[in-house]
Amino acid sequence: MKHLGAGSSVQWDPQKMELLPHCLEMIDEWEKNGDTIVLMTARPEVLRGELVRWLRQNKVYFHALVMDVTSGDRFLYNDRNPPYVTRAIVIERNGELPKGEEDHED
Repeated sequence: MKHLGAGSSVQWDPQKMELLPHCLEMIDEWEKNGDTIVLMTARPEVLRGELVRWLRQNKVYFHALVMDVTSGDRFLYNDRNPPYVTRAIVIERNGELPKGEEDHED
């Protein structure tokens, strides 16, 4: 979703929420490939119910939602289980999800 600014009152206005370009297409592709999709947001845990409802209404498929992730560097740790890989896709704020080959760390 596009970033709406700092502060929970600004971050949560369902009328202003907007998906990033190509978001649904990429998530649908990952889901069809059997990938596990984990979404991360700085939005506070108190908004989980409303956010999950909004994501479902907008057909955003996911396995897990991590909330309360504040600004700063973020690290994803996962054990390597061949043939599977762990990927973290970095998106410029309010940018587009990459089409085709993703930028990722294996």
